[in-house]
Parts: sequence; C-alpha cells; structure tokens
Amino acid sequence: MTVIDMDDKSSSKSRLNISRRSFLKIGAAATATAAAAVAIEKIRVPAGLYNATTVQAEGSFDEQNVKTTCAMCPSGCGLEVRVVNGRAVKVEGNAVHPLNQGVCCLKGQVSLEALYSPERIRHPRIQLGERGSGDWKEISWDEALKLVTEKLSALRSAGLAHTFALMHGETRGQIRSFLKRFMEGYGSPNLIARENGDGPARLAMLLSQGINGLPVYDINNAGFVMTFGGNLLEGSRNVISHLGSVAFLHRG
Repeated sequence: MTVIDMDDKSSSKSRLNISRRSFLKIGAAATATAAAAVAIEKIRVPAGLYNATTVQAEGSFDEQNVKTTCAMCPSGCGLEVRVVNGRAVKVEGNAVHPLNQGVCCLKGQVSLEALYSPERIRHPRIQLGERGSGDWKEISWDEALKLVTEKLSALRSAGLAHTFALMHGETRGQIRSFLKRFMEGYGSPNLIARENGDGPARLAMLLSQGINGLPVYDINNAGFVMTFGGNLLEGSRNVISHLGSVAFLHRG
C-alpha cells in the first residue's frame, strides 16, 4: 500500500516521491474507475422495467434430461441433453460419467448444429436422373429397405453375391462385428472399412489380448511417459482421458 502525504511542507522540496510502480498502480486504478463509471452508465435500468409483468407461456411444456454418449470424436464422453417438447435444446457434460466428469468441449456443444443442420440428409433418397445430375427423390424407410432387399436377392439368386461390396466408416461397439457377420451370411468377402490409422493398434490388441479395440493407457499410475511422434494431449484417440490424467498428476 502506498501512502502519499500531500500536506507535509516541512521541506522546501516537495515530499511527493512516487516510484514508477506506484504511478502505474494509481493510473490503472483511475482507468478502472472511469471504465466502471462508463459501464454503469450504459447498463442503467430502462424506465418502466420494474413494472414488467410475467407472461405465462401457452401450450404444454415437457422437459427431460436425457443421458447419452457423444459421437463427435473417439473419446465417447458422457452427455446430458436437455430436451424440451421432444427437441434437444442444450448439451452439457454428464457429471457422473467416469471419463469427462461433467466437462463438455466445444465439439460436444455444437453437436446440436449437426443434428439440426439444414444440410443433413434425414431420409433415404433415390437417384432419378443420370449420375451427377443432382436429381434425387426422397423415399420412406420402408421403400428403401424393400428396394435394397430386392437388389440383394436378385444378385444372390444369380450367383453373384460375391460382387456385392459394403463400405462403412468408423464404427463403435459391436457394429463392425454385426456388419462382418451379415456379409459372411450373404456370401460376400467385400467388407471395406475406412482406414484411419488405428489398424496396427487394433490388431496388436486383438492378437495379444483378444480385444478388437484401442488400448487405454493408465497414465494416472505412470511414473514416466515417453512418446515418439505422437501428441497425447492433442492428437490421440483418448484426448479427454489423457487430459484428465495430466490434470490428476499436476494436482498430485
């Protein structure tokens, strides 16, 4: 605390000795006070606001909190989604989920944008014109399933089941094994998966432990961690888990 005595005239020289640090402190305080005064002026309550009345919303109002898992990245964090009248309106982290413990990153927050995007294809479509013409017709799920069944049955009856190929992207849980069994039952070996660089790690887990999945590292109990060419906190498959482990180590 700096005290400046402006009334002390015991010396012919001014006793007002202010260091550079004290001067900066005084200047910062004055600036903050002026800014606060301007801010208060701008946020004054408009006249008549205190006379506002509460208006009851019309119609039914059904609100639920639904627990689910985020699919915006491979981490699979637990989410709690606020659903109002059947429409998801807000996404938060699930506080009791062991992975993210209530934290929800920006990807999880913007998942509603992907859900309600006007560019999202919500129903099956069939191509009417030539390929590349952009002429599509929306059909029902029953119509789509019937069409696919007819095409697959025709191929199999003609002895051409081996010419059918099924391509899929990243899967979770048992979806990959279900697709594999379907293709084996149909009679085609052409199950094509989009490779994303996880193949070697998955194969190592499958051959060594019988688990078709990615390893999870117990960093919490590690005494020393060394990585080569991989950023565990930005480019790994379990970013949230690793961030939590590093935070745990820093807390001691």
